[in-house]
Amino acid sequence: MAKTTSIGISELPIIMGLSKFTTSLQLWRRKMGLDPAPVATFPMKVGIAFEEPAFKLYCEEKNLNPDAFKRQFYVQDTNRGWLHGYIDFYNEKEGQLFEFKIASSVNNLEAYKVQVNGYLALTGLPKGKLIYLINNWGFKEFDVEFDAELWKKSLEAADYFYQCILNETPPITNVISEEAWQELDNELIQVLYQLEEIENEYDELSKKRDELREKAKQIMIEKNYPRVITNNFTAMITESKRTSYDYKAMAKDGIDIDKYKKETLVQSFVFKFKNQDNGNN
Repeated sequence: MAKTTSIGISELPIIMGLSKFTTSLQLWRRKMGLDPAPVATFPMKVGIAFEEPAFKLYCEEKNLNPDAFKRQFYVQDTNRGWLHGYIDFYNEKEGQLFEFKIASSVNNLEAYKVQVNGYLALTGLPKGKLIYLINNWGFKEFDVEFDAELWKKSLEAADYFYQCILNETPPITNVISEEAWQELDNELIQVLYQLEEIENEYDELSKKRDELREKAKQIMIEKNYPRVITNNFTAMITESKRTSYDYKAMAKDGIDIDKYKKETLVQSFVFKFKNQDNGNN
C-alpha cells in the first residue's frame, strides 16, 4: 500500500479528535500505507446511494432548482495544496452550500460542522447548511456560519498531522497510547464504535418516544379519552393521589401531619402492547 500525503476536509474532524468512527492514529496508519482503507459498510453504501435522491427531494420541498447546483464540487486550499475536499452540493451563483447526511439520527454533529466550516473557508461563503435525512422522519437541517477561530484550529491540526505523515511519526492522541492502541483487537474497536453509535441513536429515539407519549397524554386528557384499545396495544390515562408534606413548616411549627399534608391528583399515560397467543409481547 502506497503512502499518501493529501488530507481531505472531511478528515479534519478525525484529526481533531471529534469523529465517533475513526481516530487520528487509524487515519495516520492508512495514510502511511500500513492499514487498508475501511471496507464500506451497508449504512455507508446506503448513504452514498440515497444522497442524490435526498437532495432532489429536499429541493422539491424548499422550491429550489436542483440543476443550479454542482455535485461534488472540488475545492482546495491555495496555501496548502495537500488540503482539499468535495462539496456535496454547491450553487456558486446563489452562494448556497449543502452537506447531506443520511442517518437514523442526528449524530456526529460537531464533527460535521467542522467539515462544513472547512468548505466555507475554501469558498469564502459566510454560511452553509448541514442537512440530515433521518429515516422516515424527514429532514433535520442546521445552519452553519463560518467560524474563523474554528478554521484556525482546524488548520493547526491539519498542519501537525501533515508533518506527522512527512516525518513518519504517529500523531499524539489523548485517548490511548500508540502502543496500547495497536495491541487492541480490531474487532473490539469496531464493536465499541458500533455500540457508541447505537447508544446515540437510542438516546435520540428515547427523546422522541417521550415527546410522543407526552403529546398523546395531553390529547387524551383534553379530548376526555380515558382509554384507547386496538388489536395491538392499549393506551390509557391513569389517576393516582400523590401525598406530600411541608416538612419545613412542620419543623418550625411542630409535627401536625394532617395540617401539612397535601394530596395531589396525578394523571399518567400508560402504553402497553397486548400479549400475543404465542406469548410474545
